[in-house]
Amino acid sequence: MKKSGAGKDFVYTSGHNKYIRTFVQNRKTNNKSPFKAYRLNEKPVTLGDLVCYSRESGVGYDTERSYKSHCDIVVDVDKRKRRIEVIGGNVSDGVTKRVLTINKEGYLNDKSADWFTIIKVKK
Repeated sequence: MKKSGAGKDFVYTSGHNKYIRTFVQNRKTNNKSPFKAYRLNEKPVTLGDLVCYSRESGVGYDTERSYKSHCDIVVDVDKRKRRIEVIGGNVSDGVTKRVLTINKEGYLNDKSADWFTIIKVKK
């Protein structure tokens, strides 16, 4: 994120839940930060978004406690094929690329993980 130019508004931490929770609060309070988190049914996926999933049960968009999670960056969106490609770092000590499903409107509906939020940046 630092190398991509996210700047001072991004919460730099290895604990993904820390920035997820911050960006959820940014959205809920209409904070001036350009980073905001949305429920999956609120915004279609676009190139450069972060899509996030829980690594434990009982976690959702409104969870305020610390939890295990991970986010991947969207590197390709193909609405015609109803899929996106994401890349995640530090996954099993490596970098992984996955193909996830979206619906015809572009909303993430993939079931391969417990996806629960999408982080967008307003430039």
